[in-house]
Amino acid sequence: MGSHLNWDPMNSVARRTSYLGLVGAAATVNGTAIDATGYGDIVLTANLGTLAGGGTVTIVVQDDTVTGFSDTPATIAGATSGAITATDDVRLVRIRVRGSQHRGFIRASATTVTGSVNFLSCVFELYPKYDELSDGSPDSTLTLQSGTKFDAAV
Repeated sequence: MGSHLNWDPMNSVARRTSYLGLVGAAATVNGTAIDATGYGDIVLTANLGTLAGGGTVTIVVQDDTVTGFSDTPATIAGATSGAITATDDVRLVRIRVRGSQHRGFIRASATTVTGSVNFLSCVFELYPKYDELSDGSPDSTLTLQSGTKFDAAV
């Protein structure tokens, strides 16, 4: 028999919005905490407004084990936009975090060095966890009919 897909609404992508608003000069603004407990990979899409006054902004994804970010908040390794300047003409940033990298609660954080960002909105896409193998490791390698393998988490 042929295979078929079963759609499960509990396993669909969830989207959560976090507005950072105005980020002033030489300031850091943290977004609201989002509960990503039980989810796998997450993707942050940040929509930058105008970078004013020769502005430079860096956007990162932080995580913690508690919703209030009062335990041990930390920037997730590699989950950064790098420095974005007004001359870069970048208005949309996407940052991906693998499910094994976050500890449950996540937020966006934006830091300016000079100038300001007039508006910054962020949307997190929360993806279902991967199927797990019997040893508990994620099964992120798929085999195509030709025998070629690729990392499904990339």
